[in-house]
Amino acid sequence: MFRQDYLNAMENLELSKNREFYSQAYWEVRNEQIQNVFPIILSSILGLTFFYIVYKVVDAKTSKIENFKKKVRDKLSNKHVKELLYAKHILMKPNDGFYQIRKNRINGLIAPTFFMLLGFVAYVWYTTSKGFLFQLVDVENINIMALTLGYFTLFGGFVVTNYLVTSITDGIGGIKKIYISTAYAIIPYALALIIATTFSHVATLDESFFVSFTVMLGALWSGLLLFLGSTLIQNYDGRVTFKSFMFTLLLMIIIIIIVLFLQLMISNIVDFITNVIMEVIRLVF
Repeated sequence: MFRQDYLNAMENLELSKNREFYSQAYWEVRNEQIQNVFPIILSSILGLTFFYIVYKVVDAKTSKIENFKKKVRDKLSNKHVKELLYAKHILMKPNDGFYQIRKNRINGLIAPTFFMLLGFVAYVWYTTSKGFLFQLVDVENINIMALTLGYFTLFGGFVVTNYLVTSITDGIGGIKKIYISTAYAIIPYALALIIATTFSHVATLDESFFVSFTVMLGALWSGLLLFLGSTLIQNYDGRVTFKSFMFTLLLMIIIIIIVLFLQLMISNIVDFITNVIMEVIRLVF
C-alpha cells in the first residue's frame, strides 16, 4: 500500500510536471526497489565470482579455453574490427594512438564513420530520451531535423575548416586524417551522453550533479583528444595547435553566419515566388 501510494503520486506529479515532489516520491520507490533486488545482485556477484574461479582452474589445467581464445583473436584480426577496437588504444594511449594515424597505420574510414554516427545517436538520444526529471523539453517540441543538421554541420564544418586552416599553417595531415582523428576523439563524449541518459532514468534531482558532471567530463575528454590529435597529426606544438583551433572556430562561425543568411534569403525568395504564383492563379482562375 505504501509503495502503491507513491506510484500513484508519481503518475499525478508527472502529469502536472511537478519534478521536485516527483523526485521525492521516486526516491522512496527506488529505495524500496533497491532493498528488493539487493539479494539478487549479491547472488549474481557470488555466482560470477565462482564462475571466474572455475574458469581460471580449467584454463590452467586444459588448453580448451586457450584454443577458444585463439579463435576469438583470429576473428578479431579483421582490419575493420581492429580499427573499431583501436578506440581503446586512443582512449588509453592517445599520444601513440594519434601518432599511428599520422603514420597511416590506421587509415580505414568504416570505424571512424561508425563512431561519428555513434556520437549522433548518443546526442539525439540524450536530447530526446532522458528521464522525466531531466527531460525539460517535451519530445514533440524537439525538431529532429534541426538536431541532425546541427550535428553533421558542426562535425563536417570542423573537419573542413580545420583542414583549410592547417593547410595554410604548415600542417602535414590531410582531410582524411583530420576526419579519422575527429571521429575517434568524440568517443568519450558519445559514451558520456549514453551513460548520462541511462543514469537519468534512475536518478533523482539530488543526483543531478552526476548527470551534468558525466556530460561535462566527456566533453572535456573529447576536447583534449581533439587538441592532442591535431597536435600529433599536424606535427604542431601546443601553441600552434591552439592558434589553429581559434582560427578554425572563427572560420566555422563565419561560415555558419553565411549559411544562416543564405537560408533566410532563400526562404524569403521561395515565399515571395509562392505568393506571386498563388496571386496569379487567383487572378486567372
